[in-house]
Amino acid sequence: MISGKPCVLVVDDDPVSLGFLTAALGQCGCTAMPAASAQAALATPATTTIDLLLIDRRLPDADGDELLRRLRARGIVAPAVATSADITPAAHARLVEAGFVATLGKPATVGAIQSLVRRHLGPAAAALPPGHDDGQAPGGDATILDEHAALVAIGGDRAAMQALRTLLAAELDRLIVAAPGDETAGNPAAFAETLHRLRASCGFCGAPALGAAATELESCLRSGNGDAPRLRAAFLHACTATRDALRRSF
Repeated sequence: MISGKPCVLVVDDDPVSLGFLTAALGQCGCTAMPAASAQAALATPATTTIDLLLIDRRLPDADGDELLRRLRARGIVAPAVATSADITPAAHARLVEAGFVATLGKPATVGAIQSLVRRHLGPAAAALPPGHDDGQAPGGDATILDEHAALVAIGGDRAAMQALRTLLAAELDRLIVAAPGDETAGNPAAFAETLHRLRASCGFCGAPALGAAATELESCLRSGNGDAPRLRAAFLHACTATRDALRRSF
């Protein structure tokens, strides 16, 4: 624990996801130690007492199960939860076999995260505040921005929502500028990973139209089936519309 609060090491290379999980854990009464890579997670001081691990299963410098093995070798024995925007039953089974006690789909709500940490913190859970019931984010239609869903996800913290949306707008600026280089044609597998991360960010920020466009294009790139040029054009249109809507909301 740090300052009497349970300490959670959070590892995620997506800035929006990392920001959301850090803010949500703070609302749940935990101290979050954010790490944007496996290397950063492994640099955690050996003297730090970690009560729980939240590890994204896809990191640029190590898969989640590999990072967990390396953390265990360093003597970190805290329960580990794998996070991902795409947890299939088969993926869940593989992660449990690798030593994770649970999986958490992204996007998630503050309430879902608190329920998870209460289940897996053990004695450290006694330091948590009373339960946080924030309900479930409604299934959005293809609207550009859904403020209600974003606020539900972040437990009603408007400042945190705006901070996450600022990070998303910056990421969309990068994607829009990169569009002339045609990342989908140059390296479709790598761009599919970008889309995978973006889907979670859209859920945290309440951007259902962009999330839907990213999901369709990712599926097309991974399977090789579908009209990639059309889906790419629809995705870029959703990027621009969402970025512009985010800028107007600040």
